Amino acid sequence: MADRLLRLTNYDQGSTSRAITDLALTALNLGHVSIRLRSICESLAGKKPLHSLENWQAALANAFLLASKGRCDDGFEKACNSLYDELIRLVGDANQVEVIQGMFLRINLTFERSAEAIAAQRV
Repeated sequence: MADRLLRLTNYDQGSTSRAITDLALTALNLGHVSIRLRSICESLAGKKPLHSLENWQAALANAFLLASKGRCDDGFEKACNSLYDELIRLVGDANQVEVIQGMFLRINLTFERSAEAIAAQRV
């Protein structure tokens, strides 16, 4: 993994925005967040199935792909709201559910920032 990051960083050195390096680091972070969020959600829900979790992960992947092309849409935000609502219905207004909502906000801001950086690089 370190070798891949080094290659990406070297590739991106001629760029003023370092957008490729930013996307690579964002992808690593999103992988970690996705695994952590799944673990937290499954722990909160216990044996109850979370139908929105799979949709959320698909929306996460799609949002990253869009951001890498300099675009955003509201699909990820809708998936976040759906998962949040399902968690509230299943476990109530727990502190961890609020932490998850904060994670959603940070991820969404990251996608917006990445999309803007990629779009600016193309101009």
